[in-house]
Amino acid sequence: MSSEETYLEAFMETLSTLPHQVRRNMDLLRDLDSSCTVDSERMRYLHQEYIKQAEAKVLDLEIVYQQPNGETGVRTLNGEEIIMPTTLEMMDYTYDEDMYREIKHLQEETMQKSDEKVSVAQQAYEMVDVTVQRLERDLEAMEKLLQSNGGFQTKVVGQINELAACQPTPGSEWILSKILGFDTATGLYTVADEDTESNKVFQLPEEQVILSGQIDSLKKGDTIYAVYPETTSFYQATVVQAPRKTAAASNNALVTVHFFDDADEHGVTHEKQVLLKHVIYPP
Repeated sequence: MSSEETYLEAFMETLSTLPHQVRRNMDLLRDLDSSCTVDSERMRYLHQEYIKQAEAKVLDLEIVYQQPNGETGVRTLNGEEIIMPTTLEMMDYTYDEDMYREIKHLQEETMQKSDEKVSVAQQAYEMVDVTVQRLERDLEAMEKLLQSNGGFQTKVVGQINELAACQPTPGSEWILSKILGFDTATGLYTVADEDTESNKVFQLPEEQVILSGQIDSLKKGDTIYAVYPETTSFYQATVVQAPRKTAAASNNALVTVHFFDDADEHGVTHEKQVLLKHVIYPP
């Protein structure tokens, strides 16, 4: 990207060719699918015809029969007297080389086209994924640029009913709360404990209140504080899998984490999912 080109302009230039590329792959998938359908129908027909033809040949054989006087009739196969043909003999007798070759050829063609469909679908996914990753990198770079220029340094005040982490007393654990108000004169927040059994209300200075869900970006390995499942308390955790930026805007976006000191009796720390809106940077 040149110094005179904005992140948006650079991304839009990359994005402009994406719909055409994806459409081309979708059209190719449709053509391959239609061709596979035709081949499959033809193959199914040949299978049925092969079976009918084999059954007809078997029915043409003279059946062993027993006369009233106990004598047994003799069945012939290709002009030779045979009482009971072997399996290989029966296969050779019913074998149709031309039809078998066509069926085998159609099977190979169908498998090849199916593999090609998977490959084309994977290419389409990778094209979109690369573009999304490019957007995420550009957004992160733009955020850093704005931060370095003071673009993100404006003071953010929590709104009524907004979730926040609060520390009731200095040094105590952080708990999930809801903002009831903010006094601009004193700089004090009024917050209510989100624990329904507590119903406690606190008046706290700004340094003891952190707006929840204000995470700009996360990546695997980041250290965060998150609300432990089925509690209202924040505990230190490590990010195992972060939501994409495109999904982070959702109110129900989830982050997969390992909580510190959360190993079970076998020493295994299990992954847990927490809501992104219940995550804060380490205080």
